[in-house]
Amino acid sequence: MSIAEDTGSNAQLFIVVFAGDPIDLMEYRHTLLYLAGYDATTNRGTPQSSPSESGEATSKETLQNSSATAGTIFQVSGAHGFFTYEKEPLSEDMSLTPGFQRQIPVSTLTAQQAVDFEHICEYTPVNNRERGWNCQSWVGDVLQRAVEQGVLRVPDVDKAVGALADCLLEATAGNSL
Repeated sequence: MSIAEDTGSNAQLFIVVFAGDPIDLMEYRHTLLYLAGYDATTNRGTPQSSPSESGEATSKETLQNSSATAGTIFQVSGAHGFFTYEKEPLSEDMSLTPGFQRQIPVSTLTAQQAVDFEHICEYTPVNNRERGWNCQSWVGDVLQRAVEQGVLRVPDVDKAVGALADCLLEATAGNSL
């Protein structure tokens, strides 16, 4: 795949978390990777407004007050034994999707890093053998590979994974404190 010589724009990588289905348990929370400002169909940056300039996790309320950002989502979906990799363009506000919990910033990527990140997502294996493996595992595998290949920095990933862990622990079902 090739990239335009001068896209002049960066893409923002996020981890997005949705409530568990059918019940909101930590292990059922769906996670995906969202590359805002990147169109995987053309390998180009797209004009965007950043939902979170502060680097903090973005809540539903904050996103509803900002404009929707075009980009691409990368995820695995399904159930044990039937997980599949999916890459989809996104042009709507994910915070309006039922079950949306949080959008966690990871890093800003250059155009070339975004292309490299897309390739990492495409070539990160989907594990349908291990019972405990799920979309959360895949997100972790992708982030680890991106660090190993120099696309992401360890401090950025560590901060995002910490915020992801906090969000997963906020699952409402089964909490009897």
